[in-house]
Amino acid sequence: MAVKGYPFPLGVSERDGYVNFSVAVKKGSTCILELYTKGSDEPAVRHAMAETGMMGEVRFLSLPKSQLKGMEYCYEIDGKSEVDPYATNIILADEVPARSRVQSDTYDWEGDVPLQLPDDEVIAYSLHVRGFTRHKSSKVRHKGTFRGVVEKIPYLLDLGVNQIQKLLGIWGCLLLRDQKSVCIRKESGAGIQRYGESLSRGRHRGCAFDAIFAKHTEDDDGRMSALLSSGIPY
Repeated sequence: MAVKGYPFPLGVSERDGYVNFSVAVKKGSTCILELYTKGSDEPAVRHAMAETGMMGEVRFLSLPKSQLKGMEYCYEIDGKSEVDPYATNIILADEVPARSRVQSDTYDWEGDVPLQLPDDEVIAYSLHVRGFTRHKSSKVRHKGTFRGVVEKIPYLLDLGVNQIQKLLGIWGCLLLRDQKSVCIRKESGAGIQRYGESLSRGRHRGCAFDAIFAKHTEDDDGRMSALLSSGIPY
């Protein structure tokens, strides 16, 4: 059963056992939240998000978290399927419009804050996350991973590097919005955890992380996914 919810933050958020959906829609438009089971072509549930009782152009409602495990969603706006612009886990498939996984998980920063490096003091090093440590010559335990990059931080600091630009691929475009960066991982929770750990451990050692690019990956069922995890670029 849907309850009214709250307007901010936009996108998906969680509070008191409920998942809140909030999206900006121009006045006069119709908006319907569509929920899908994984891989389904047709929505399992549709919730109308009426214009009345909302805040300006923002429409919002909340649903019990217990009803949303493994679900995917998108919005139907004026009869057209639209992906949530604030989605953190986007599913791409040839046969259906893009939609998102219902995911409110974020990395626990435990009080960690950006380094705020002055631009004129930045010494940046661009690297491909997998390629940087994939070869045995890297001498790291976790080859080709975020953790492998973390293992190489002392080496980079010895070079004088204080900012790492992580490049994950060449698909899509650079995306930095509200301190969110693009991260790819088949296991969504693991992707957020590993990426968050690399950012935190880097900053603790005095090395910041900058933007990364997205590349699609295929899930076991052949669908491509791009995960946007909570990352702080400086």
